Amino acid sequence: MERITEHPWLNRKLVPKKKRPRSIAIINPDMCTGCNMCIEFCPTDCIEEVDVQAAGLDGIGHFCEVRLEDCIGCIQCVRECPWDAIEMVPTDEVEQAYEIPAGTL
Repeated sequence: MERITEHPWLNRKLVPKKKRPRSIAIINPDMCTGCNMCIEFCPTDCIEEVDVQAAGLDGIGHFCEVRLEDCIGCIQCVRECPWDAIEMVPTDEVEQAYEIPAGTL
């Protein structure tokens, strides 16, 4: 699948989130195959490819990871992932698990 590089929506300005999402997408790196379907469909471009070795993990290849502060909780990535590697986790739980100050995301 080819990534869309030209479209009127791609010229939009990025603005702060309108409100805090109830849940945030979390990708399980053990289940992610790096197919990038989530990247293709994410409306906020908050998912990026991470090299396995650069992340300090064993193996070769890459997986996808969500930039938590940019996720709006739309669940589009969950719908598109053919490997069920993405789940929506309540924002409060994500902040607690990653030791992010409450209300930051």
